[in-house]
Amino acid sequence: MEEALAHTEFTDPPAPPLFGDSTADVVILGGEYAGTWTAFFLKERDPNLDVLLLEQDVCGGGPIGRNGGFVNRWCSSAGDLAKRYGESNAMELDLGARR
Repeated sequence: MEEALAHTEFTDPPAPPLFGDSTADVVILGGEYAGTWTAFFLKERDPNLDVLLLEQDVCGGGPIGRNGGFVNRWCSSAGDLAKRYGESNAMELDLGARR
């Protein structure tokens, strides 16, 4: 996020807070991946659609904008998985994690 915001071509001035009544064809609450992509694809599908995306901070600035995902290889737990689920099931879990 810091890298993206360092490029002025990727940033706009902060939008003013929304006060009073507003209307739109579609209102999306939250500018994380789901909200931002929903707004993007709705506008792509119908550019005349009035889409209002409400975000209290920077779109993508919450947990989803940081590397919160982790890859878990079950290999370190294979023994425990085999005891708990049986050897063949533990192998399926391990192979599934590699796909």
